[in-house]
Order: sequence, then structure tokens, then C-alpha cells
Amino acid sequence: MSDSTSFQQTPLFQLNLLIWLSMSSTPQTITGLRPIFREEGYELQAIGQEFQVPLSVRYVLQKENIPIRTATSPDILLFNMEKSVLLPIECKVSSFSSNSENSAQANSLLTLLGVDMATTIGMPNASQWLSHLFYAVKHTDRISMSITLQELVGVLESTDIKVCKSESIGILVRNDGVYLQATQDGSLLTLLNSDQQFGVHVLQLQEGEDPRPLYILPVDPSIGISDPIELQILKERLRSAVASLIGNRLNTNQFVITEDEIMNSTIEVWDQWKDRNSRVHILRHIVRPYLKKVVSAIRHLGSIVTLEDKRMVFEDITMDHARKIRRYLTTKEFRSDEINLPNEFQLGFDFDQNN
Repeated sequence: MSDSTSFQQTPLFQLNLLIWLSMSSTPQTITGLRPIFREEGYELQAIGQEFQVPLSVRYVLQKENIPIRTATSPDILLFNMEKSVLLPIECKVSSFSSNSENSAQANSLLTLLGVDMATTIGMPNASQWLSHLFYAVKHTDRISMSITLQELVGVLESTDIKVCKSESIGILVRNDGVYLQATQDGSLLTLLNSDQQFGVHVLQLQEGEDPRPLYILPVDPSIGISDPIELQILKERLRSAVASLIGNRLNTNQFVITEDEIMNSTIEVWDQWKDRNSRVHILRHIVRPYLKKVVSAIRHLGSIVTLEDKRMVFEDITMDHARKIRRYLTTKEFRSDEINLPNEFQLGFDFDQNN
């Protein structure tokens, strides 16, 4: 079976794949997924968690004209409580050179030690934690990515700055599924240290099947959105969450539905998604405008419902009101009601930090 050349990997595809491999507990025979990180004892801690680079590190590197950031956010952060190891993972479709603009972020991630991250996120016995950085790239770039990491580590260590261990892993998409490949022997993930021809088979596919797993995180404004499928997934999940939460509470005459309830039903990893800018952007530009339309429609049915303090508040809901609302939630009007999304749904430089 030849390698698949039609599917183009994206950071969002890589992100969702790796999330699944860390949190899926469903048997492989049902989903076709092998949660290799979970098998190794790693669980999902956060998505887009920001860490401040220690001031002492920034001072030394800036003095040596080595690019560094004030703060950095790995795409995914996993943890192994038993081993006291934090596993930050950065998703990049392609590798980059040690003198590219991406080197500042890489230097920042390499200089984040386990104790720094553990202290930030409140892990017990923070001083005992170690960190191990992974860069996930398409399989053809894993060797060059490894070389870049080695070069960056060499420069950083020449300044006597401590760095964490690091390695790159390759993501290979074939007609029969998706594989993870280690770059060198002795990977932190022992399951990757195999002699299988294509690496570890983590997602099984039938011939011609779309390699994208069910997206747990359907959109990420920090990356940008160009695929209409991603937009449709978000719209349908939001609509389904609103209908379910309202419908299940219509047996009481007054109730409240919070934004957090809606978002946890829409995006399973909402609480672990720590990228505040992206979260606020979705709330402001998608969720809240949509909720206003739903509230307006329900008001026209004669029900008392308001939006206040990030909550939908229903009051004096009679049996007749409940019947009309349930009917509305099953109508073509509700199911086809357009959720307005910008054509280029991406964070801009004028983003307002306040939510």
C-alpha cells in the first residue's frame, strides 16, 4: 500500500490527533485509535498553556543576542504523575532551521524546565518535576527537526543555560492509517522504540477514508481557519449543545444555563484550553451573537428569557411555553439558522484582551 499523498497535514489536524492519543480510553477495536500517550501514562493537562520564561534566562540570552520570548505556550501539555514528567508538545507541519524566526519560540520552550512549569500549574512537589519537549512534524521532516533542536541546544548550553531534553516525532499519513515515528533510538516514549517499518500505527483507516479523527477542538483562532468542514463542525456542536441544555431543563419553570456549560458541551476540552485570546474570540464573535438570536426567537414565543452575566436565564416557564420551545428546537428554522462566522476567522493584532 503506497503512502497517501493527497492529504495535507495541518497544525489543527496534528493537534487533534495528539489530543486523542492522550485522552482516548475507548478500545482500539471501536475507534481505530491507539492512545499511545495514555498507554505510556501521560494525560492531557492543558492546551495553549502560557508560561513565562524566567527573567534570569532572558537576561543571559538577550545579552548574547540569542532570540528568546518573554512567554511561550506549547500547543499541548501532557503530564505523567507517577514519573513526575511534563511533556510539552509543539505541532509544526514542517521543520525549520536554527536561524529562522521560529527559533525564539523553540529556545523559550527548551529553557522551560520541569520545575518552572510545575510551579506555574500548581503540581505537587514542583521541584521534582522534569520536562521533555516534543516537536511533532510530518514524517519527512523529523530528521531535520531533530538536527535543528540539537543545534539550538548546543547554542543554549554554550551560555551555561540549563535546557530540557527534547526530540522530534514524525506523523506519517498512509492509506491504511496514521503512524508516529521516533527520530532516534531511546525515545522518551518506549512504545515508539520499535522496528516497525512505518512506526507505530496509531489510527487505522479504510481505503479512501478521511484521516482526520473526530476533532475534539474543531477550531483554533490562533492558527486561523480555511477549511469549511472545521467551521461546520463548530456550528453543529454549538447548536446541538444549546438545544440539549435547554430541552433537558424545560420540566422546571425557571432555570439558568451558563456560558461554561454551553462551551463544555460544545468543546470537550474547553476547561483544558488555556489560550485565553482564542477562547474569548470564539465567545465574542460566535457564541454570544448566536445566543442572542436564540433568545430573541424564544422571546417571540412568549417566554421570558434574558441574557445576563454570561448566562441564559429562563423564568416563569409554563407547560405551554415548554411545548412551544421544544417544538422550536426541532424546527428546520432552528436547525438551519445560520451561525455567522467571519470569512477569515483568525485573531487580529487589534484583539481586545477584556472578555
